[in-house]
Amino acid sequence: MSKIRVGVVGASGYSGMDLLKLLVHHPDVQVTMITSGTYAGQSLDNLNPYFRGKLDIQFKKLDYKELKENCDAIFFATPSGIAMEHAPHFYDSPLKLIDISGDFRLSSNEDYLKWYKKEHLRPDSLSQWTYGLSEIFRDSIRQTQYLSNPGCYPTSILFALLPFYQLETPSRPVICDSKSGVSGKGKRVTPDSLYVEHNENFLAYKVNSHQHIPEIEKAISLFTGEKHQVIFTPHIIPMDRGIFSTIYIDLSESNLDFDKIYKHYQNYYHDSPFIKILASDHLPQTKHVAYTNECHIALAMDKRNSTLKIFSVIDNLMKGAAGSALQNFNIMFDLEETKALM
Repeated sequence: MSKIRVGVVGASGYSGMDLLKLLVHHPDVQVTMITSGTYAGQSLDNLNPYFRGKLDIQFKKLDYKELKENCDAIFFATPSGIAMEHAPHFYDSPLKLIDISGDFRLSSNEDYLKWYKKEHLRPDSLSQWTYGLSEIFRDSIRQTQYLSNPGCYPTSILFALLPFYQLETPSRPVICDSKSGVSGKGKRVTPDSLYVEHNENFLAYKVNSHQHIPEIEKAISLFTGEKHQVIFTPHIIPMDRGIFSTIYIDLSESNLDFDKIYKHYQNYYHDSPFIKILASDHLPQTKHVAYTNECHIALAMDKRNSTLKIFSVIDNLMKGAAGSALQNFNIMFDLEETKALM
């Protein structure tokens, strides 16, 4: 079998660099093109010596014709707004596209105006893109040509939350409280991304206005066929990578018992090697999933106020970005789902 030729647009960012580290160890992949507006003309191993002897390639400027001729699949590891500009130029080709940004996660131009504060350049094509939460929507991912990779916060929340909806619809909006490492803000330098702003600091941000709110609610709707709201608050903590999400579900009007819920989660993810349901007396830690494609989930019941607490941890650059993108790539090309990820 000939290798699948892969291009990475925006390869010099945090997610792009982690993706390349996975791709160079994938037995069925040949990385044929990497692009960067900042580092065009420079060699990859000059930017990161890790790749010396592993991948001899130079960054290039984005060229549609060259990408079409030399690739079978393209990853967009770009900031918001870039993929929606460039991806439509490949619609006339058989290329498979995987977007790690949020440019194709929502359903309408109105949603992008409200939550991303910008017009979507191709709202007519949004319905062509499949939402790629790997362990939940495998069948749709397997059949798609255009894959929208989930956001890091939604990934940590949805894996912990969605199985519950198979048991019962929560009587009140679910509370999702999440903390992320600083790399979640991306590599672009802004005043609020500086070291001195985050060291010895802990803050909430984009309260009630974060673009992952509609994404979480859209995924719940895809899963259940019904609309549900969540209460989501993101925070930044002073570490490089990792997300810790705590989800609170009110069970005061429910007849579910904890053992039934716990066993349901174990059964639901029985065939998902990257998702681990921890023993009921263990809680997850971000350091246990760092640099992996794993999601660790634990459940606890607060009997005093009938509240189910679900704890979920991922590496925001791996399971929240590069790792899940490669997992989706494997599914799309009918490869073993764990290739280059275990």
